This record gives sequence, C-alpha cells and structure tokens, in this order.
Amino acid sequence: MAEFTFNNGQYNNGSNGMKYDIKQPYTITWTFGIQHKMGESRALEIRYNGNHTLKQWIQQDLNEVNVFENGFLQEFINAQKNLAINGGASFGNLNPAAGTVPVPILTGAFTGSKDGSQTVGAFKSGTFITQLKTGAVGPWPGLSPGWVLSPTSATW
Repeated sequence: MAEFTFNNGQYNNGSNGMKYDIKQPYTITWTFGIQHKMGESRALEIRYNGNHTLKQWIQQDLNEVNVFENGFLQEFINAQKNLAINGGASFGNLNPAAGTVPVPILTGAFTGSKDGSQTVGAFKSGTFITQLKTGAVGPWPGLSPGWVLSPTSATW
C-alpha cells in the first residue's frame, strides 16, 4: 500500500475516500450572438457565453460544525443583540434591564462555567466583535483555544 493512501501530506491523522461509482465531471458550453447593421460603417453586436458543469467533484468536511441544530446560531444572534444594547463595547449579559440576555455557550467557553463572569476580556474582543458585526458565525469555533463546538452539540 502506498504511503499516501491514507496520508495526503496535509493531514497526518485523516483519511480520504471516494465513491466507488464516481462519474467524470463535464461542462456544457454554449454561445449566442446577434449582429445588426447600423448605417454604412457601424454594427451593433451582442454576444452571450454560458456554461454549466455537471457531476463536479467536491470535498465534504464530515466534522463541519452545524450551527443550525446545536443552538449556537441562536446564541450568536443573542450575542449580536447584546452587542447592540451594550453600545458595541461588549456582547456579555451586562444589562438585563435594558434587554441583554444570557449567552451560556459563550460564557462557558470563555470562563469555564455557563454562569461565569460577563466582564472577562473575551466579551470585549475586537476579533469576536468584528465577527458579530459582519454576521460571520462560521469562523467562531476556531477562534478561541480551549473550546470547541462539536458537529452535533455546542460544548466547551
């Protein structure tokens, strides 16, 4: 067995596989053009080029975090609301009277307890605040060392 069968050089602890009945991808291409004479020395020309690829191969990440079903997406939305209520300075639950809400997954990730302090520096992190402002929920699981969102549940 070749050394690269289960080790492609990038991931020393991974493996790769392929469907046994994989099909060759192909692209259908078409063009369309119209010309119209305008006067003695001019022409108007309109062209369209199109293509469509079928059976394209893709790589799937089986360990991809599913933020829709594990509760993290709602936690992210709550953190965005907290950030707005707190004037853009923090996304912690600092002012429940004004409408901020608990963010137990993030609190647990930052403090080790879902009931931890809302004033730790991570709640004010420029990186996290930028991600909240841009709506980028995807990068969050890899931003903080020591915590992980599993594919099926939000854990720390």
